[in-house]
Amino acid sequence: MAEAGDGGGLPALPHSRESSNSAGAHQDGGINGRHAVKGKPGVRAKFLTTPKKSANGLPMLASAQGSSPKAAAKKQAGGAGNGHLQPTRLSLADQEVLKDARRKLRALGSGKHGKQQEAQVSQSAPSSNRMLFRVPSRTLSRVSSKSFIFAQEEGEEELKIGNELEEESLPPQLAEPTESELLNVAAKMGMCRTEEAPDMTAHARAPKIKKSSASLTSPSPLGVQFKVFESLLETVKDSAITTNAVVQSLIIPKTARHRSRYIDLLPEKFVDNPTIYVIHTWSCSFVETLTAVQEYVLNLRTNVDDVFVWMDVLCVNQHLDRSPGELPLIREILQGSERVVMLLDRHGAIFSRSWCLWEAMQAQTALGAWDKLVIIAMSWSWDDLLHTFQILDVSRAVTTKEKEATWLLTDLQRNSTVDVRSLNATLKDGMMTGAKREMNRSEKLASINSKRFIVASTAYGFMLFLACRYGEAETIIRQVLRVIDRAPSKEISDKEQAVTIYHLASILKEQGRLPDAERALQDFVNQFRGLQDELYMEGVAYLVEVLYLRKMFTKAEMLTHKTLEDKYKQYGKNHPFVARSLLQLSQISLSQKLYDECEGHAKDVIERLGHYPNGFKTQEMASAYQTLAICTFQGNRTAETKVLCEKALQLCQSNFGVDHPLSMDARALQAEIMIREKRFTEAEDVLQDVFKRRVHAYGQEHHTTLASMGHLSDLYRLVNKKAQGDEMDRLILQIGRVLLKASKIDKFQSLAYITTFLSKREHLLDKAAMFLAKAFTVFKYKLTNDHELVLMTRNQLSEIITKVKRIGADASDHAQRHDNADQYAVAEVMYK
Repeated sequence: MAEAGDGGGLPALPHSRESSNSAGAHQDGGINGRHAVKGKPGVRAKFLTTPKKSANGLPMLASAQGSSPKAAAKKQAGGAGNGHLQPTRLSLADQEVLKDARRKLRALGSGKHGKQQEAQVSQSAPSSNRMLFRVPSRTLSRVSSKSFIFAQEEGEEELKIGNELEEESLPPQLAEPTESELLNVAAKMGMCRTEEAPDMTAHARAPKIKKSSASLTSPSPLGVQFKVFESLLETVKDSAITTNAVVQSLIIPKTARHRSRYIDLLPEKFVDNPTIYVIHTWSCSFVETLTAVQEYVLNLRTNVDDVFVWMDVLCVNQHLDRSPGELPLIREILQGSERVVMLLDRHGAIFSRSWCLWEAMQAQTALGAWDKLVIIAMSWSWDDLLHTFQILDVSRAVTTKEKEATWLLTDLQRNSTVDVRSLNATLKDGMMTGAKREMNRSEKLASINSKRFIVASTAYGFMLFLACRYGEAETIIRQVLRVIDRAPSKEISDKEQAVTIYHLASILKEQGRLPDAERALQDFVNQFRGLQDELYMEGVAYLVEVLYLRKMFTKAEMLTHKTLEDKYKQYGKNHPFVARSLLQLSQISLSQKLYDECEGHAKDVIERLGHYPNGFKTQEMASAYQTLAICTFQGNRTAETKVLCEKALQLCQSNFGVDHPLSMDARALQAEIMIREKRFTEAEDVLQDVFKRRVHAYGQEHHTTLASMGHLSDLYRLVNKKAQGDEMDRLILQIGRVLLKASKIDKFQSLAYITTFLSKREHLLDKAAMFLAKAFTVFKYKLTNDHELVLMTRNQLSEIITKVKRIGADASDHAQRHDNADQYAVAEVMYK
């Protein structure tokens, strides 16, 4: 039998200083029998106490060590040992310690045979400062692959997992407690309602398929063991390298000799039926992709030796082109996996990739698929994905090779009974449901595994945010903050708490609740000033944006200048972070109509980014050209405006797409230039196109869509198309009434636009007064009396009443002087 430290079991670490220095540290125990479980030898563990007392006066329990023959020989050689101890009665304090230890061992070893596995305790003389426990080997195998000790320090008892047990008969591999076992423990302690663990370990593994049964030219039906998956993190350490680059520089060269799959290079013991199928994009960082999967698996707290991951870069032959003939096999692999993990990259490229959308759809249509799909956000930034999720369209998704996108779409349509638009809705709903189911699973163990619950709940809140269901997202994120407050500080880092506060601020800003967003961001800045990384810089920039939207220009400008100094030191003068601060300064100046100052900052941004690699591909560069175009437009420099606007539009469409918000803003500015040049027909075509694209992406109730409708209404009245103008006004009012009836705080930005639109159109004053009165009531009921929306609507309503009184008085006076029936009618309407 192999002994500890000889490679047959777990290595024995050196004794702790406290136990090795105690007088009785090397004495042999008084219990030498073994506890047999179904014919298997037991494990003998000693729990030693020292004369040191804890803060509450109870004796402190020190390290635990085994008593293998080698260890016993070492002790005898050391000269320690005064014979066996005789059992004696313990003091009340010692008995309390033993009762507590017995309770913990019972909890750790409880299961179907809970009472049978209870630790047997022998009471030894207090003078020897020694207490001996005999724990069945089955219990140890259920608890940990490492040994355990009890320690009591400063009056607080803590269970420590160590590697100090010298064993004689531990199995070769012992697993960490699975989530099923933790759930059993929690149920017996009254911490949750069920003892059924809804996780991967609940299902029996399918029989392994022999590798030789699968052709090297087709995707492998097997996955790689998680340990192999983790080892790739040690091979590739540069987080800037994309998955595509790793395939070209690592996977293909390693498999070139036999033109095989990477999985074919692994020994058979490292491959098995996949438990996790990974959906990801090759344009994302390879290290970030592996790290996201690693964190997900570790948060499950399952035995990682039983986790096998299927990932295309490892399981598909990279020397050959993909073919439609492999789709049935991929579908079978997907539906046979216990979890399908979808990794959402920072910029939302996954929502535009044909393979990723096809795979996600297969995960949803499988039996029990609503429980399969797990959503993981790889970035703390949510705003960057908001647009790409809204415009998700399987018919417009792309692949590296166009023919693949064609037959993937054909397969989707052939296996579906709905049209493409319904497919898009189904896909979005499926991702939402998958995130919610994962949160529900993790909630059952939130008191034990708070980290997993926080991650899963954040992912569900993220999906609600992308679907513009901000009220529900706020509820989830506030719940996450409460869990973070209750969780042990060692489990949750400061950065994780900072990310959650940042997410809450993002939700509040999108709702139009700027004062609340400002308070959240101010807390973020004050609490996490020491982070000094991208997250902190982004949080400060977000706070600046909220401040100038609230027209607090001086405060926003001072904070931006202070942030610039920190960014200069940390990133250099040409970094996009620096350019963003300069761009914010230009926008602050633009809001105050300081056009010369605004133009100077915008030109500075363009110059700095021109020296930065790929600077022309950043949103900051496109925004700088657009800001310059607005400055020149306000200065009546139309020729310069046209050139700058065309440049901004070109950058936006080539880098972010024709449907991106920046592209739509640039096109709307082009329409304004056309109107100034009296090119009304062209301007109408452009505004119609912008309106249709925004309806397709965001729907009619979105505030940007309503803005497009307002622009069209003004243009129709300018060119005497009264019927079209009236129709557009009617549509705006109709949407407004629907929003008032729903009274959803998520739509308050849209309501605010409608009240502003009505208050500034005199031909709508007769309808505006009543609408604004209702809007004021809704805002006041849902928000505080001093909220900006409440104050704004009150001022607008007051102005409208003043205008109506004036118009009514003028009409009445004119009617009396000239006996004009029409003016009497106008006066009547105004007074009503």
